[in-house]
Amino acid sequence: MQITVHDENRLVLHQGPWGLRAMGVLFAALGSAVLWYITHGHLGEHNAWVAVVVGGSFALAGLSMAVLAGDLLCTFDKSSRTVTIQHRRLVKPGTDTFAWSDISDTAIEKTMMSTNNGRQRTPVYRPVFVMKDGTRTPWTAVYTGDLKPQANCVAAVRAFTGWHALPDESRDTDAAAVQRATSGARTTRRILFPIIGLFVLVGLGIYVQQARRYFSWPSVRARITMSELASSSDQNGGTSYRPVVWYAYRRPQGDIVLATGTTIITMSSSYRWAEGIRQRFPVGDSVTAYINPASPSEGFLIRQLSWFPLVFVAIPLLMGALVGHALQYGQQSLTLVGAEHVPILDDDSRGMPALAPSQAAHLGPPSTSGLQR
Repeated sequence: MQITVHDENRLVLHQGPWGLRAMGVLFAALGSAVLWYITHGHLGEHNAWVAVVVGGSFALAGLSMAVLAGDLLCTFDKSSRTVTIQHRRLVKPGTDTFAWSDISDTAIEKTMMSTNNGRQRTPVYRPVFVMKDGTRTPWTAVYTGDLKPQANCVAAVRAFTGWHALPDESRDTDAAAVQRATSGARTTRRILFPIIGLFVLVGLGIYVQQARRYFSWPSVRARITMSELASSSDQNGGTSYRPVVWYAYRRPQGDIVLATGTTIITMSSSYRWAEGIRQRFPVGDSVTAYINPASPSEGFLIRQLSWFPLVFVAIPLLMGALVGHALQYGQQSLTLVGAEHVPILDDDSRGMPALAPSQAAHLGPPSTSGLQR
């Protein structure tokens, strides 16, 4: 959530839906791509139903995130001494208004979420109002791990409203928790971005390699001498196939050379794909081959650039843009938190609440969403 207005009379915090919608579009695109691939000639492959289930789940989840995403608007009005929390979304929109006189303070509520099949417990947070009757009213139903942006917003609210009913004896512990969140954001940036850069470099390298072959390898007339399929198996028991075609051509020096290579870069896929290519080059046919000048026995027959290497470029760049946008606010200074204490309270409930998709629609993914300054 961003602080969009901060003057003498009003403090407005706004969380837009676009981060969640972008993530939903990404999920839906990945799931749809998997479904398209499987349903176009690959349904007969081993464990193809797994890809259908996974692709369909990603597509449905992404579509739900994109459609149900809404925004959250919190307005603190000093003249009317009210707080208005407005959920603007397609499913269950609504507005809650609270009088300042009913609120004693605001804080961060912490609970522990089980991860890694229950073997690890991770703290997650959400901002709450501490009411005069001792109850807590959350700003949102969803806990997230994004402590620092939430702390910045709570600090701004405490400074604006003058609520200081909660004691400050946990100041050192709270500051350390916020500082750990900041350090975690820096660590994420240091680890994730080099990995993204590596994938991008690999994808660009493969694409440049095939482009160089496309434009620089000379063509010759050749005759097919052998055509077969090579297969390989992965750890999950799946099998992929690659067409292997040999062809002979005569060099300007007069000698005959035997070369192999079908596609511009070596690729393996389904049996149907590989067999379809193999049947295009029956033994004895005269074809145009493109030969590596530095290695006369290496060439290709299908002069067509593959878009596959660009997957290693486009998806990491999109993920990097989303993560970078999320970390942009997480790396901002701790000026507000340093000047205004932010209490962190333990959740006294017994477990995490079960959330419907509509309840979580206004927030981003648990690792990157939250109240952001």
